Amino acid sequence: RDLDQELDLDVVVFPGNPGSALFYIPYMRYLHEVLHPRRLRVRAVSNIGHSRDVYSAAHYTLEDQVCHKVEYLLKHCTGPQLKRTPLLVIGHSIGGHMAIEAVKRLRRKNQCTKPIKVLALMPYLQFDESSRKQRWIRTIAQAPRIPATFASILGTIPKSIAVPLIKAFDKHLDEESAQ
Repeated sequence: RDLDQELDLDVVVFPGNPGSALFYIPYMRYLHEVLHPRRLRVRAVSNIGHSRDVYSAAHYTLEDQVCHKVEYLLKHCTGPQLKRTPLLVIGHSIGGHMAIEAVKRLRRKNQCTKPIKVLALMPYLQFDESSRKQRWIRTIAQAPRIPATFASILGTIPKSIAVPLIKAFDKHLDEESAQ
């Protein structure tokens, strides 16, 4: 079918960390509401290793994540059925870097000639001094051995204990992301 005739805009969301697309469902619904009555398709792409549909026990580098996003865009957003439909790639946090880099690579290799815009949402660049949680995170981030040690310890204890500990840190975290 010719999606070019059906769509005004194709939107793809690249998550930050944790990189589960499920976390972005409310945001994608919001985009549908805000951009109505435009005809659009909104999707999110989980980071490899961050959800069951793209999971493996391997560890992935940022470069691996960017390559995964380039492959996704090539496969799902640039085919002949979408030659002219403008593409908006939205990246949240580190997903913003992935979005910028993936689109840059597509353009550099002339693998996509349609209009593409990138929106990089980077709230991690902001720091709220009044937030106890952000002050704590900043302190921990300045000593990288602390989170590395914590992650190593979490990896050795049963999920039935680790998941509640992780969810206690962020009450909005869903079960899949905590795992």
